[in-house]
Amino acid sequence: MRADDTGGLPYELILVLNRPYMITNNIDVADGLSNGPVVKLCYVEKDKNQYIIRIWTKFPKLCERKRTTKSRNLSVRLNLDDDAVPITPQTP
Repeated sequence: MRADDTGGLPYELILVLNRPYMITNNIDVADGLSNGPVVKLCYVEKDKNQYIIRIWTKFPKLCERKRTTKSRNLSVRLNLDDDAVPITPQTP
């Protein structure tokens, strides 16, 4: 990935569980996952090689949470709360 592909963002982020983070881009506007909401990081899911495959967050109650419904089976398997919302990395 080239530097201009990230819009000036760093290649690596240091995230801490149970801390608030502000979404600064549009992930899924129809579901309320757009620029502005503050989320709480609740889980970091990794593959067998310890690479991050998705992060799980809790959004404000105002979000429609279509993603929550779509990912319910996966969140149950990971023993996460019903209102956990997955966010997967964007690839070039």
